[in-house]
Amino acid sequence: NFFPPHAYLTGRLGTRWAYGLGVNAPFGLGVEWEHPGTFTGRELATKATLRSLASSATLAFGLTEKLSVSAGLTELWGGVELNQILLSPPLPGGGGGQVNVAAVQLKSDMRKGAGMNAALLWLPSDQWRLGVNYRGGIDVKVTDGKATFTQMPSGSAALDSIVRLSLPPSQTVATTLHFPALLSVGAAWRPLPGWTWEGDVNWTQWTAFDELRLKFNTTPGINTAVVENYHDSYRISVGAEHQLDSYAYRFGYYYDQDAAPPESVTPLLPDATRHGVTLGLGFQMGAQKSWSLDVYNLALFVEKRGTEGISRDHYDGVYKAFVNSLGLTIGHHW
Repeated sequence: NFFPPHAYLTGRLGTRWAYGLGVNAPFGLGVEWEHPGTFTGRELATKATLRSLASSATLAFGLTEKLSVSAGLTELWGGVELNQILLSPPLPGGGGGQVNVAAVQLKSDMRKGAGMNAALLWLPSDQWRLGVNYRGGIDVKVTDGKATFTQMPSGSAALDSIVRLSLPPSQTVATTLHFPALLSVGAAWRPLPGWTWEGDVNWTQWTAFDELRLKFNTTPGINTAVVENYHDSYRISVGAEHQLDSYAYRFGYYYDQDAAPPESVTPLLPDATRHGVTLGLGFQMGAQKSWSLDVYNLALFVEKRGTEGISRDHYDGVYKAFVNSLGLTIGHHW
């Protein structure tokens, strides 16, 4: 379970300028496998989390009554955790069986990077709004992550002695988290009073995520690079809102293309194409209707994806997932 926050403040600066401040969690990952001690993919991952928190400050300027532009800065904090279990070599006379010999945890505190954002809004008529938004990619450098190696008794004194001598000590680890650039192009249409229809196309520069390099401070001989080779992806979204006297209802759908090539789909990152279905309600409250309450639910259906014979880690599997997200926003207008 995750609780990504969001908070926004906007206001005018005279007749042609406006500002916006925002906090949200634009990226995230959470994978945790049941029964980690016996999970067949435990050498690749038993748990993985990626956390992010972004704060943005933006200034907008009205070039004309119909056209405005904006630009700003974004500071993004990111942190990561990866848990694995090391296995013994195949045991002699054991039919190729392996036993758990050590638990590995790689974890970082939240570290920051910076980027920029820019946008354009055009109102060609009373019924139409067209917008373009760009957010630059951000690299978050982690130099003091913690790598913890904890030996697990195998039941064999001889094997435990070998592991004890060969197991790396706990130490610091460095990596770089690559958060991709995003480009969005959207249009809103108001054909009837109270109705707004909207559609947009989003491009995400996932090619920035080509590999995950891990550099260990004490034992550089175990440095590794997890090859990912993601490709850029697109998301297509459509939705509508019907505004009534005291409340509004909303619904939408989006198609989110996978970014991982088939050989990069693993228990660590089981990426696949997603279908999102959304429902929402908005209420206006108070004598001046200055307060608003908005609730939504997103049902995210992740397509089934198999990796038999093509997995880079030689771990064949079929992955299927479902995510449900419930949201609440309270707003005040003055």
